[in-house]
Amino acid sequence: DQISDGVLDAIFAEDPNARVACECAVTTGLVLVMVFAAAHHINYKEWKSVVINLVLLVLAAVVALGRFDLLL
Repeated sequence: DQISDGVLDAIFAEDPNARVACECAVTTGLVLVMVFAAAHHINYKEWKSVVINLVLLVLAAVVALGRFDLLL
């Protein structure tokens, strides 16, 4: 839920009226994030921001857990 919430927060920060849904599936060594959005509401710059925020969120989780082996 935290990953999905982070993705949605980043999208809504750029466009409070965005029509999006986000689901996340996590297993050992894999995080799958699925974002469904109305294409005309999200431009390349906004997606770039969302991806950067998502990467930072995942890295923060890795650091918090002390699981640097997950980065290999």
